[in-house]
Amino acid sequence: MVKRLLPLILIFVATFALLSSYAIYRNGTKYTDEINQAIKLENEDLEAPGVEKDIDKLERSDAKIEIFDKGQFIRITYEIRDNDFITEGYQKLKDGSLKFAGSEHFDNKEADYIENEDIVKE
Repeated sequence: MVKRLLPLILIFVATFALLSSYAIYRNGTKYTDEINQAIKLENEDLEAPGVEKDIDKLERSDAKIEIFDKGQFIRITYEIRDNDFITEGYQKLKDGSLKFAGSEHFDNKEADYIENEDIVKE
């Protein structure tokens, strides 16, 4: 009897571990699409002629990223020149694209998610 149940128990434990790992992975990347889209837009702006910058390309790991209102608003802060930080805000539209958003969407609000908080010392 135990020999018959052992494979079932092992399958159950392995399935549970796999599903738990996936849930942890997805939770950590909940806003990945929105963040990547905002980083892409920032890089397009950095490529524009006449932009004074000390970086060639913005990497996700080099920016403080804040998510507000369950992913509806994104604020990115990064060092564009030595000790000169820039902050840009974006709003998620119904079609999933992003557009620039003013600071009124972020002021006096607490972020739902923050990534790389130590990039900017407040």
